Amino acid sequence: MAVIKLSFNLIKKLFTNQIVFYLFSRYFTYFIQFIISITLAVKLDPYYLGIWGFIILITNYFGQIDFGISNSLNVLLVQNKDNSKISANYIKNAMLVLTFMSLVVVAIALYNCYFGFQLIEKYKINSYFLLICFIGILQYFNTLFMTIFRVYNKLLQVIFNQSIIVFLSVIIIFFFEKKLLVLALVLTYVVGNFLSIIGYLFSFPISLKGSRFSFNLLSNLIKKGIYLFIFNGCFYFIITSTKSLISYYYSIEEFGVFSFAYTISNSIMLLLSAFSFIIFPKLILKLSAKNINDILKSIDLIMINYVTFAHILVYFCMIFYHFIPRYFSEYQDLFKMLNFISLAVLINSNSFGHISFLIAQNREKTAAFISLISLLLNLLLGYVMIKFFLLPIHFIILSSGLSYLLFSFMSTYFSNLILKKKTDIFSIAIDSFPVRLLIPFTLAIIVSYFDLEYWIIAVFVIFIFLNLNFIKKIIQTIKLLIKAPQIINL
Repeated sequence: MAVIKLSFNLIKKLFTNQIVFYLFSRYFTYFIQFIISITLAVKLDPYYLGIWGFIILITNYFGQIDFGISNSLNVLLVQNKDNSKISANYIKNAMLVLTFMSLVVVAIALYNCYFGFQLIEKYKINSYFLLICFIGILQYFNTLFMTIFRVYNKLLQVIFNQSIIVFLSVIIIFFFEKKLLVLALVLTYVVGNFLSIIGYLFSFPISLKGSRFSFNLLSNLIKKGIYLFIFNGCFYFIITSTKSLISYYYSIEEFGVFSFAYTISNSIMLLLSAFSFIIFPKLILKLSAKNINDILKSIDLIMINYVTFAHILVYFCMIFYHFIPRYFSEYQDLFKMLNFISLAVLINSNSFGHISFLIAQNREKTAAFISLISLLLNLLLGYVMIKFFLLPIHFIILSSGLSYLLFSFMSTYFSNLILKKKTDIFSIAIDSFPVRLLIPFTLAIIVSYFDLEYWIIAVFVIFIFLNLNFIKKIIQTIKLLIKAPQIINL
């Protein structure tokens, strides 16, 4: 009886904590999203899935081209959390900037009406484009409000925002097919984003009454935001630009296969992005400390818990990838594509600690420089692979993988420079990609290249063996979060 009571109290404690409830809701939503992706692959076929993938690509561009205002506001609200007057002023000025940006989106929509864009015509989405632009505008404000609510630990509204479109999609996905389903999905994104904004406005965590527009605050937002925009924009454009090259140089059907593979592969990393979203404000505070030893401990914790867990997750999921192509025979080279995309995106996790440190230390210019160089490398490699080497579509993602690797190395270099650690190439390589992670990763590439389906199990076992002590530390961290989830509150 005592055990049952203890278990009940533990469960109650967990789910009355907003952090745990948020993570549970995100993981449940990701599961539903995964089921939707599988269903879409069946109901849309490669051609219409390619069209839908291209629509998502456009909304991703709109979502990233926000001049870093939401990211800038995130940092400034954390730094001024105890001063509600300054915070309210920053929020109001941020909303003004996004209003002007929305007018730019309207201008893009009008340009397409009168002159048109080549890719819009290729993918035959002219009839959807006004709605897509409207989604872009709604996303600007939803992202801004999500940032505000996260800083103030108001996660229920964030959960609604991040879940509503998924659950609306579940409703409509069984009633339509192909072209009509694409239109229904677009309308779902419009309705979902609109409902999210209404939900945010009715429960705003801070009063904007008496707040004012200020040129100095506006300038500060834009100044900090422009470098964060270059950093975030270029970083996310690494994978987005690869998608763009594929959408331009390959057929709609081939892009459909790539979109399906990317959705499945990236869903794994979304599990980690939910956690990183939660801890990022707390992480900024930790990494902005003056004590170098405390900072080094925080970066080591990220490398142990976040990065190691990312590798475990990817290798475990890769074990089951060979089952998927058996049920989707029309999606050619799906197994190899799933593996290469997963491995490319995985490298992305290696830099999380070091790049977060640079942001926390107000080194936005350095972070922006790193992202820009990595993006340029990706564009160059992607173009060369397609135009000169004429490589199959599943190899093009390697350009993103190499760009993420450069991003990780450069982040580690500048981080070590500030922390007065060794900056020779060997030390940077070891810090950025430890041998315990590099060996299984290299083996996973070999297994993927030669389509050795079942050998990925051996890679997983080798990874466990090389990282056993670190896995024990991850288990300790999970236990700590279960017992005291409030430790990641801001």
